[in-house]
Amino acid sequence: RRGETMFIKPQNDQVTVIFPMHFADARDAVIATQFLTQFAEVRRGQKELSTAPAVSYHKSPPLELKDAPEEMIGGANGGYVSFVLFKRHATPDRLEATVWNIMTFHAFVSYHIKYSKAYWHSRMRQKVESWLSILKRAK
Repeated sequence: RRGETMFIKPQNDQVTVIFPMHFADARDAVIATQFLTQFAEVRRGQKELSTAPAVSYHKSPPLELKDAPEEMIGGANGGYVSFVLFKRHATPDRLEATVWNIMTFHAFVSYHIKYSKAYWHSRMRQKVESWLSILKRAK
């Protein structure tokens, strides 16, 4: 998609995929920062996710991007997400799912940001309606 960049750094036994996360809305960038921080931390704390690709989140460009052109990596107001894929993630039976998940990662993050905003708005509406009913009873 336009505006979505992905860097792939192949090595002998692993491939590192790095996403600079660009958001047009500053509020989306703040939500994404919190979401991606938690996304990277959850894998470390859950035993069931030990076979998932390693994920790291950085607010500044990781060292793998030191030689990349500035115009391609600059302006990532949502930070940088890195996935490290090993040979076990690219077996013939897993390859298609792994590639699909990596290719749709930005859409996954965007979906969760939109969902979070919708949830907060509905909660705020419920709260306002609750306060209005209290005010009407007090009247």
